[in-house]
Amino acid sequence: MQTDRIRLTNPEAARALRDTPVLHGFLEERNPSEVAKQIGMPANLVHHHVKRGLELGLMIETRRESGRVYYQLAAKQFTYSRTLLGLEEKITTLMGNLSTSFLEAYRASESQTTNADDADYEKVGFSSGDLPSVADAVADADAKPSERVEGHPSHFESRTLRLTPKSYWTLMRELSKIIAALEAENDVSSKPMTVTVLGFKGELRSGHDNSHTITSFVPLTDS
Repeated sequence: MQTDRIRLTNPEAARALRDTPVLHGFLEERNPSEVAKQIGMPANLVHHHVKRGLELGLMIETRRESGRVYYQLAAKQFTYSRTLLGLEEKITTLMGNLSTSFLEAYRASESQTTNADDADYEKVGFSSGDLPSVADAVADADAKPSERVEGHPSHFESRTLRLTPKSYWTLMRELSKIIAALEAENDVSSKPMTVTVLGFKGELRSGHDNSHTITSFVPLTDS
């Protein structure tokens, strides 16, 4: 029977929790073939993850019916000590996955760029005075995306600001609220995309105070 919470002490079990697409499919009792179809993964691979989940105590077998075996997460929530995996391993894994996925998406966006002026050249500009605002750098959020460009073009933006603690907290919270509001729309006809928000004290590179870096395939205009 599924419990509310399990505390893990095995590092391998904690690492296995990173397999969120498969695990999330078994929040309720499901057959591996059903989950495979839902997440677009080969059934034999899902069966492999289920077997591993059983060995590590993350999943349980719930019933057998008409030749099918059904499984479910052993708990709705898993916890483990922050020191079990180590901070460096946790962050390195997260950033490694992010870098690999973003690079793949960036290459796909670059290959679909149709504007010859932008496709073959990188632009580096210098100016004095205030830095351009985000609104000046990307398309109007209300504008209809051009049919000439990719539906979810890759976008990277890094900005170093001078913020009070209160302003910083406000910024992070408001960005999370915006993402949550858009997520609530739950348009199942749309393709999945990843939005990552990073915030930390200090400069991205030493000596780059008040810097703004942007590399994006979002069109500047909708024409």
